[in-house]
Amino acid sequence: MAKNPTPQQALEAARLAQAARMDAVRVLADARQAATDVRDQTTRDVEAAKATAAGKVAAAEAADVKAWDAALRAGWQAVELRRIGFAETATRARVRRRRPSSSTSPTTPTAGDVGEAPALEPASDVVGLPALEPSPAPVIEPVPEPAGAHHD
Repeated sequence: MAKNPTPQQALEAARLAQAARMDAVRVLADARQAATDVRDQTTRDVEAAKATAAGKVAAAEAADVKAWDAALRAGWQAVELRRIGFAETATRARVRRRRPSSSTSPTTPTAGDVGEAPALEPASDVVGLPALEPSPAPVIEPVPEPAGAHHD
């Protein structure tokens, strides 16, 4: 037959069992906090990396715009650069669209302005590149009338 523990022995056995359970909770709490800390630090690292990358992209785009402008100042025409394969940068196009119209230009077109477009001269002086030819006007076919249509 098993001997009953004394009250002191029972309390000591319970204390040891409880201590092991408390250690498991302590380990869980430490692991959970470590995961939260790593997650928070990773979020900060990602945001810092995004900011650094955005700065690098902005600097590279600014250098590209400066190089485009330098090519134009060197005598190249935008159409020639496009023909070679250099499209105007998206940054340059966005900047141009955002600028308000200057106060020296008229706000309403005059009769001579309507329907006129600036004439582009073919860039035949560029060696090895074909001259630009104007696009032919689109042909608009009349729509046939439905059968049985009456004209009064």
